[in-house]
Amino acid sequence: MRTKKRMVLSVMVLTAFLTMPLLSGLKNAQTTVSLVSEAHAEDVKGFKWIPRRPGITRAQIALGRAVTLPFEFTVTGNVKKVRFELPKKFTGLGIDVMDDEVAVKGGKASSAVLFAVPPGKPLGKFDMAVTAKDAATGKEIGKGTIQFMLLPPGVGGC
Repeated sequence: MRTKKRMVLSVMVLTAFLTMPLLSGLKNAQTTVSLVSEAHAEDVKGFKWIPRRPGITRAQIALGRAVTLPFEFTVTGNVKKVRFELPKKFTGLGIDVMDDEVAVKGGKASSAVLFAVPPGKPLGKFDMAVTAKDAATGKEIGKGTIQFMLLPPGVGGC
C-alpha cells in the first residue's frame, strides 16, 4: 500500500514538472505579440524562424506528429546557393531540413525544418543549430538556433 502511494505521488510530481514549462509558455503567449523568434546574440544576424502561433519563442513539438517550421537567413556577398545542415544528433531524432539546398533570392535563403519525431524519443528542451553554407565552396556563412521542446504524443503544437 505504501509503495502504491509513493508511485502515485511520483507520477503527480513528474506530471507537474513536465507541465510547468507548458503553463508558463501559455502565460507568456497571452502577453507576447512577437510573430518571429530572433536568433541568439551569438548566432548570425539575419536568422529567424517563424512559429505557427503568435507568441511562441520555443517551438512545441508533440512526438508522433509531423510539424514544419520555416526559417530564413539573410545572405550577403556573392553567394548564389545555400546548403543547410543540422547536427546528426537531431537528424537521428527524425528532424530534417525540407529543402537542404536553395537559391538565394532577394538576399535571403529560406527553407523549413521538418519535425517527424516518433514516440519513444526523449522529451525535453533542445537548442538546435541550423548551419548555412555556401553551396559552391562549402564555406560556412552562419548559424542560427531553433529552440524547441519535445512533448508527449497528443500535447502542444507550435
